[in-house]
Amino acid sequence: MATAVQAKAPSHRLGVISLAAGIVSDAHELIKKHTRLFRKEVTEDFGKTKRAAFHLVSGMGLFGLGGAILCFLVLHLLHLVLWSHQLLWQCFTIVGGVVLLAGGILMFIGKKMLDSFSPLDPISP
Repeated sequence: MATAVQAKAPSHRLGVISLAAGIVSDAHELIKKHTRLFRKEVTEDFGKTKRAAFHLVSGMGLFGLGGAILCFLVLHLLHLVLWSHQLLWQCFTIVGGVVLLAGGILMFIGKKMLDSFSPLDPISP
């Protein structure tokens, strides 16, 4: 009788060990799949952020560059040719306002693109 109990014990242990090994293997596969999914999500969010940042930087670049160069070049030309009866500061105001508006529109577009997604939000079903 004692030999029959001893014969069953090793097969029972093998079943538990193989079950535990299967659970560990499944957990390992699940972690690998979640890691791949996380990397893919980060890559996609980085791409969206990069495109939105491009618009923001373009808008800010136009804002600064346009405000500096065009205000000096265009408004002097307009003051001499078209608006000689207006003061120079009035020409600065008109041209600077147009350039600032164009840069502001591009920055608004970039901000809306960034607001359209959030990389830290959980995945919605």
